[in-house]
Amino acid sequence: MVLVSGLFAVMVALALNRSANDASPIQSVDAIDVTIRSVYWGKNNGPTYALSLNDNSLVLVDDEQPHLIGSNARIERVTRDNGSVSYRFAN
Repeated sequence: MVLVSGLFAVMVALALNRSANDASPIQSVDAIDVTIRSVYWGKNNGPTYALSLNDNSLVLVDDEQPHLIGSNARIERVTRDNGSVSYRFAN
């Protein structure tokens, strides 16, 4: 019971954080070249891609478009006024 309550609290906190980030205005959008390392499919979600940045750090980005593992791609780093940073595939 305690575990379920703890998981519920974490899920609520994440949902509130995401909605607060979406409400914050975008400060900058920077283009970044990445390499697609792998793809994961969730049960109720579309594919999530593991991307390697130039500094070899790894980010996870959702995208409905298919991307070839091992290929290079361009994504955008979105920085918001509240300091949050997210990544998305360039359109």
